[in-house]
Amino acid sequence: MDKQAVIFSIKQKKELAGVADSYVREALDFYLAQHPVAFPLEPKDAKLIIKAVRAQLRRATGMFKRGHSKSTGIAAHQSSRERAASYILLKNIITRLKPASILDLGCGLNPLAVASPSVPYYAYDVNESDIAQVRTYLSNIRNPGFARVADVQKEINFPHADLCLMLKLVDLLDTRGHKNAERLMDKVSCNHLIVSFSTKTLSGKPMRHPQRGWIERLAKRKGYTFSKHVAENELFYVIDKHSKKA
Repeated sequence: MDKQAVIFSIKQKKELAGVADSYVREALDFYLAQHPVAFPLEPKDAKLIIKAVRAQLRRATGMFKRGHSKSTGIAAHQSSRERAASYILLKNIITRLKPASILDLGCGLNPLAVASPSVPYYAYDVNESDIAQVRTYLSNIRNPGFARVADVQKEINFPHADLCLMLKLVDLLDTRGHKNAERLMDKVSCNHLIVSFSTKTLSGKPMRHPQRGWIERLAKRKGYTFSKHVAENELFYVIDKHSKKA
């Protein structure tokens, strides 16, 4: 089995089918750099590699929490279904902030619930299927923004926006520490950040301590003000990067 066939096989799982080939290839190359093997692969080796890279991609993209189905739209998106109650709170926060533009990193299908015609919306995700739906939606409502397939950790030209959304994203960026999350938050040019976290474990049980002390310490260290807002299954940190504490 050659490398392209491995990539094709990895994407046969429906929850990974929409992930960009370039992102899958990068994950495969990362695995092979740590576990060198000669191509073409023997069936036994191919099976082990496909399983390992799928697990790596699920961790990296958060697909293990999404559960895509054959139907389309936000109602078919498990993470979005779980967030239904949270959208009310999120929209209220956004209304109070009155942003002139919004940048959404790791957007999934959230723009279908959040984007409006009058506020430019810039959406990024590694899932091509989600981005295609978001792109169509933004076009249909005549939003002047865009939707792009990209690895947000490697993208270097994010547009400036009043508000940046990182909804259930930053927990996926680091396996140890929070350097990648901090680097991304530093990289975006925005006045406000809304960073959210699940208040449940991967098994669906409520967390005993859902607050993320590290992001509170980070905000204080950088002199940012922040507020916390709790919905049923989601904790939102609203961080003001523009107005630092005196």
